[in-house]
Amino acid sequence: MCDSFGLLRDRKYAILGTGALGGFYGAKLQQSGLNVHFLPKSEVVAGAKSSGRIIPDKFIQTMLNYTLKMKPYRTSMKIDYDEHRPLEVEAIFGNPLKKAQVAGVNLPLISCLYHQLKFLNKRNNLA
Repeated sequence: MCDSFGLLRDRKYAILGTGALGGFYGAKLQQSGLNVHFLPKSEVVAGAKSSGRIIPDKFIQTMLNYTLKMKPYRTSMKIDYDEHRPLEVEAIFGNPLKKAQVAGVNLPLISCLYHQLKFLNKRNNLA
């Protein structure tokens, strides 16, 4: 395991996730010295800017610092998924994504996550 972990340190890791779980595990990997990048951060900033909102880098770092101290928990979307309830995909991802698109801002990673969640939501509610 030690040799494998040493090899892991030389690689870059990308966390494409939102909420506490993606942030928590990404932050823990980062805290362990791994090269972790939170992919949608720049897209979240760009999406917010397209709606006239500015998210300062200091705020993002503060939130990541809080995340390092958190214990993992089930987000509301995870609870809804586990209970086979409809996910709030449109409210959380779809509506902000569409506003950004109307403003001419392309958010490909968030769009990918949005479509994956729509697929999982549909499949989960058919079961």
